[in-house]
Amino acid sequence: MGGDPALHFDLTCSKCSVLIKMNELVGLMLCTGCDESCQVCSLKSKLEPEGTQVCIVCGRRPIDERKQLPKEKFAALEQFFDQHRESLKSDIKFVPQQMVRGIEKCYADVVSDLDILFATAPKNN
Repeated sequence: MGGDPALHFDLTCSKCSVLIKMNELVGLMLCTGCDESCQVCSLKSKLEPEGTQVCIVCGRRPIDERKQLPKEKFAALEQFFDQHRESLKSDIKFVPQQMVRGIEKCYADVVSDLDILFATAPKNN
């Protein structure tokens, strides 16, 4: 997965070299649990004990006026990380930005380096 920070991502299959242009994808954000009334925060609370991180897939805004990542490309993004599951130290659940209660008030961490997704999620004991 390569791209300009927070601007453009593409996926290229390492086996067959098929390129999937992710023009609608602007960035990825890791949920920090900033709003207990948010669907994403609720999901994070449920999945965090298992060590699963919740990653918000962000498209262009305004959400209802701009083309968002189609289901096929969303699935390709999930497959990309599933294929690298062995090198991941925690699972990642991807969710669309529409699940965020108020994206303009969201304090999720912007993923500026994909290595952060390969780091261990905090465990709650």
